[in-house]
Order: sequence, then C-alpha cells, then structure tokens
Amino acid sequence: MTTAVLLLWGADRGAILQAAQEVREQLVGGDRAALAAFNHERFEAPYLRSFGPVVRACAQVAMGAPQRLVEVSDPEDLGKQARGQAEDDPTPSGDPQQTLLAYVATPNPSTLLLLTSTGLRANAKLVKAVQAHELGQARRFELPDARDAETAIQVLARDRGVELGHGAAQALVHNAGASLGEALVAFENALAHAGTNRIEVVDVAAVVHDETETDVFALSDAIGRGDARQALALLAQLFARGEGDVGTAQRTFGLLVRHFRLLFTAKASGRDAVPALGLPPFIAKKYVAQARGSDEPRLRRAYAGLTRLDDDFKGGSTLGSRLPYLLMQRWVLDVCGALPGTTPR
Repeated sequence: MTTAVLLLWGADRGAILQAAQEVREQLVGGDRAALAAFNHERFEAPYLRSFGPVVRACAQVAMGAPQRLVEVSDPEDLGKQARGQAEDDPTPSGDPQQTLLAYVATPNPSTLLLLTSTGLRANAKLVKAVQAHELGQARRFELPDARDAETAIQVLARDRGVELGHGAAQALVHNAGASLGEALVAFENALAHAGTNRIEVVDVAAVVHDETETDVFALSDAIGRGDARQALALLAQLFARGEGDVGTAQRTFGLLVRHFRLLFTAKASGRDAVPALGLPPFIAKKYVAQARGSDEPRLRRAYAGLTRLDDDFKGGSTLGSRLPYLLMQRWVLDVCGALPGTTPR
C-alpha cells in the first residue's frame, strides 16, 4: 500500500537526515531529477504562519512520477520564526496544528508528505495521527548507546583499512553527540584531514567544530555548488581565526584538492559514481549531486587553478607567502563563475 504521510522523528538528527535523503533520492532523484521542480517542495515550519501552503502543495498532482514529494521540517515549531512575515493565509484561530492533523486524516495518495522532527514526543498528536492512518508511517530514530556507536565506527574503520588512534573513535562519537549518522560524516572529514590511513584525536578536533566556528567542509561544499557568495563568506571566516594565513591556506588547499578529485570521479563514473567514490552512499550522493551540476570545463578549470595555487604556496610566487587569502579568493571566484569572462554556474 502506498505511503502518503511519512514521519521521521526522534533524537538522532543525523540518522533522520540520512533517511530523508534516501526518500528524496528514491522519489525525485536519478532519472526523475528533471521533473523535480514540479514534483518536489520543501517547507520549514518555523518560518510558516500556517500549514495552508503545505496542504495546497500536497493537493497538486504528480507530473510524470508516481508521487510528488512535499517535505516539512520541525512541524511542532510552526510560526516561531515567522513574526512579521506576510503570507496569503491569515493566522488560523485555535490550534494551528489542526490544519496539518486534518490533512493527515485524509491525505492525498499521489503525494508523499515527509515530516522530519527532533522535537516531537511519543504522545504528540501528530505522531499518534500518523501511526493511526493506514497510509501513514512513523519511524523513530533514537540516539544509539555511545559504546554501540563507537563499535560501529571501529567496524567501518577496519573495513576501510583505517587505523584509529587512541581515543579517536570515542572523540568522533562524543563530538557528534552520539548520532551515528553525524559520527560517520565526522569520520570521513577526519580521514580527509589526516591525509593518511590513521585518524588521531587532533584530526577529529580539527573538523568537528563548535557551532560558532567555520567548517572547512561547508566551504568546499559551497564551492562545489558554485555558490560564490557563501564560499567567500566562509573563506573570510577561516582566515579570520588568526591561525596564520599560510598555514590556513595550506590546510584548506589539501581538502579542496580532495573535494574536487571526488567531484571529477563522480562526473567520470556516471551511473557508477556511488561505488566508484568508495564512500558511504549518503555521503557519496552529495558529490554526485554537485558533479551533476558541474560541467567538465568547470572542473578542469578548478583543477588547473589548484595546480597554480600549489605552485604559489610552495614558493612559486611572492603572493603565495604574502597574500594567500587573495589568491584563494580569486580561485573561488573563478571556479564559481563570478569573474569577468567566466560562465556563472
């Protein structure tokens, strides 16, 4: 029987995001990506004043696919960030959740309403409503026991031929908040930072930052997507930490080389990209999506620019030692198609 309402909820945010990505790939990914603009809508409930727009989106008919996909995150926080924002629906009187509950009671089978939440409780009306309907499905993701998560990380490392230094597995789980999904992402990032097949605690500390710090992987993702504005902002934050311009540039450079090597691999491998990358599928799909949106000339331009940066940082130019930030700014603008004479992505 077709599922019309899927609720992914619980404390393990990483696992929820991974499960949501798998649903997204199944309904609007691959061969169906061309019609995603017609069949996929996303809403963040805290920024809505009512669930009216969600219900209208769910009522639309799927185009060239069995189902549309309508996503709503944090439905329990409806309107918390929407003060002062205009919307075509007036703020409903009474319980604003009733609109969503009413839809769950009579959902449109040609749409999958995907709800994700880390704030719902087991006795919440929404959880009970989804569980009670024959077209509804609620999947709960709780944080694993820390020891179980550490064991999973150790098994992954062994299978990948990676050695974990003393305390590295514990640090990965602790810094990711015991979320196995986020711990696996942290594992991949720490492995990239290490540059070898041995991860130490210092590698974990370098890539799992406090929320106030900049994640260098967010920078590489922004460049991979061709988002020049965000990439420049993140680059500025990296160099503003006061760690030394040359040292910052060299550490960032190595990770950027790895990122674009993976993009090239994904682009060249076509349908076989996920196994060719050798990464967990939910991580590999990020590179596949970015490669899909990048043509080969852009990737070649990025690699040529990285080759020039490598030469500059090793003494090939005075700017490499005196103004590495300026050189990296120019490379970002070039790769993102924001320089005169380059093609915007």
